[in-house]
Amino acid sequence: MEAKKGARADYSKEQLLAKAKELSAEFARTHSMHDLQRTFPHHEMATLKASGLLVSAVPAAFGGVDFSFSDLIETVLTLAQGNPSIAHMYAEHAIITKDIVSRVPKKELRESLYKEILSQHAYITAAGSERNSKDVLAYETTLTPVENGRAVLINGRKFFATGAIASDFLWVPGVMDGGAASAFVPTRTPGLSVLDDWDAMGMQATWSGSVVFKDVRVPIERVVPATTDPRTLEPDQLFGPMFQTAFTAIPLGAAISAFNHAVNYVKTKTRPFPAANVKAATEDPYILRELGRMRSYLSGCELLVREAARYIDHVVELRDKLPREELMKMRVEAMSKVAQAKIVTTDTALSVTTDVFKVCGARAALRDENTDRFLRDVRTITVHDPVDYKAKLVGECVVRGDYTYVPFLT
Repeated sequence: MEAKKGARADYSKEQLLAKAKELSAEFARTHSMHDLQRTFPHHEMATLKASGLLVSAVPAAFGGVDFSFSDLIETVLTLAQGNPSIAHMYAEHAIITKDIVSRVPKKELRESLYKEILSQHAYITAAGSERNSKDVLAYETTLTPVENGRAVLINGRKFFATGAIASDFLWVPGVMDGGAASAFVPTRTPGLSVLDDWDAMGMQATWSGSVVFKDVRVPIERVVPATTDPRTLEPDQLFGPMFQTAFTAIPLGAAISAFNHAVNYVKTKTRPFPAANVKAATEDPYILRELGRMRSYLSGCELLVREAARYIDHVVELRDKLPREELMKMRVEAMSKVAQAKIVTTDTALSVTTDVFKVCGARAALRDENTDRFLRDVRTITVHDPVDYKAKLVGECVVRGDYTYVPFLT
């Protein structure tokens, strides 16, 4: 079923991919300022919404542009080179739209969310993680049926709610009747409070603080049953691999940005070391060696991330066509490819954002240069999921052809 006339994107895929590059360059100009002042990029998020990029994950049949997953990851990687916090916020919306909204069993809810994105540039993000639950995949937030099942009351407190301050809807997973459920909640619903309590060393502009729910009434039409719970190992559940790929593209984009910053710094500010016997830092053999190594490793990471994204696209195309056992094997392979990309990218991004100081020189360590913002962003985003468990997962796939734990941790 197509979206109603008037609720249709006026953009092509090529236009939006080009727009992402324009926005990345624009966001790069204010990245350092927002980091130093610890401010949320309100203007930049308004620009992102107005650009049309939020419709990228809406299916063409409903009036959207229908980016492939590879297109989404390319956009995340591009935006992360401007401001990784904004790339993170885009990724939340795009992947929720791509793989949660599209698989919502309630047709009316699915279509209404698409319409809000198309006509109002609505931004959806997740209020999933909880700071004090027993583990990172456990939820204590409750959805309690009321009014003879016509609505639920949500009570609880979420944390790491990326971009919630700019959101129009929150996707809220929790517990209902002893099982898993989730709801799509308008951010301005009475009883819902977005708190200003995000204070991290990096990724500061995501404003990923707390969201408090106190008897937040949500019509049952906006509640989704456990069949869409992304924590499962069901073979058709690709939200985890998708999200993990985004969490790999974000630090990679930040590291590429750090590298580009270093190249420009060497050209414009770095003075040659006396022992090098050269007239300019751009002629120093050791600086050239370091930059060459950085670029080579970054290029390898880009190939791994894109390969993982392409494979996930392949699984998406087949997940409604293959038997369960065969689909599970493909999901294992998808997660292994994502894990390999994450392992190599984490090491490379941390190395690059540390070693830029070697090639730039001591002046780069000054506070007003703020060169360390790249390292702080990369370190913050890469600790969301222990990379050692990703290495263990790859090892298990090599030895056993399967893995033993739920690999969705973000």
